[in-house]
Amino acid sequence: MKDEILFVSSYDESCGNAYFTRALVSSVSSKYKCRAISIDLSLTQSVEKNTRDIADAHIKQICKDLARARAVNIQVEPQLYGSSPNDILRRLTWLFSSNKNISATIHNARIVVPGRPSISLIKDIIRLRPIAAATTLYQYINARSQPSLNRSIVTLADKLNVSIIVHTERAKKNFIQMLRVKNKIYVHPLKFPRLTSIERQQASTMMTNLRSSLGLPEGSISIGMFGYISQYKGHEEAIHALALLPKYFHLFIFGRQHPQSIRRDGGVDPYIERLINIIEAKKLVSRVHFMGEYPPDTFAQAISAVDICWLPYREVGQDGSGIAAQCFDNAKRVICSASFAFDEALKIDKKDFVLRVDIGNFVQIANATLLAIADDVYLNTYIDNEFTVNSQRTTYLRSMGIENEDVL
Repeated sequence: MKDEILFVSSYDESCGNAYFTRALVSSVSSKYKCRAISIDLSLTQSVEKNTRDIADAHIKQICKDLARARAVNIQVEPQLYGSSPNDILRRLTWLFSSNKNISATIHNARIVVPGRPSISLIKDIIRLRPIAAATTLYQYINARSQPSLNRSIVTLADKLNVSIIVHTERAKKNFIQMLRVKNKIYVHPLKFPRLTSIERQQASTMMTNLRSSLGLPEGSISIGMFGYISQYKGHEEAIHALALLPKYFHLFIFGRQHPQSIRRDGGVDPYIERLINIIEAKKLVSRVHFMGEYPPDTFAQAISAVDICWLPYREVGQDGSGIAAQCFDNAKRVICSASFAFDEALKIDKKDFVLRVDIGNFVQIANATLLAIADDVYLNTYIDNEFTVNSQRTTYLRSMGIENEDVL
């Protein structure tokens, strides 16, 4: 194992982090011996004492493998490593200390703690709306706890001499100015393999077959949304926007509900239930198509297959989005929200064809869609800039102390 490069992530799970790690392993394996080690989320995310002890043993065993590796990268999404800050920091301490040639990719770089809760919380309490008040309070507590945990993780990595990879210049600047990080920080946006012209043609055939199977009329326009069905991705706004578009526009939702939203009492996820209610109320049942989860090898083709991709995300402080990265590189057209995350992503990885809309403004989403379909200036030219899968590989190797890409 001394000549191996190891990546630690949720590799065996069905999630964006796993998909990105597969892209990394594929890229690095073209020059080096490498593999991924998957975190067992059924252990690490448990709150039961006995299972938490087993999870600790699981992480310690991984550390033994990492100690024998040539170099290591840890994919850091805090919830992968525990259900409480103490568990997360304890396990990351072990992982960060396991090898001298180690780097950590920080996907959520939000470290600024928000101020007082919004006025809506006070209004909900005064108006005796306990459920709404509890929801707002939960969101506020989470908004405060996540940046605090992120600060602790970054400080820990710096203390243990772990190189850091982030996705935006803003994240690097904040880490240096606010946390006084002394160790090396590398910046690279998320990158996935770009489809070839042949693969894009196969994607076009995929959409033709889908339209035929669903009985859609010739000339219909396909809109795509991708990944787990979560509130921050703006599905509600998308459905409202679809209602404003001509009837030949159809929304394809490629993805499934998040595993953590599956209720053990047999109930339906409230967010999905709300989406269904809106779809029925707007009489859009025949125009919204839930396609379920697609395997990784056809996911990028699904992105390329639709006429336009929608990313009406709300602001959650995430600096890197695997879905957005794939859309920017492989979609025909893209509309995304004016969130801080996309602001920073498009500063470093410029995409002139992308249209931006205000968060929550479904009227603007509909207008921008009509504009994008009508004008070829908003078509993706599929031209690489300085950031590619190859430059990403080089960045990761350097972060782990491998300066020369010598083939083993």
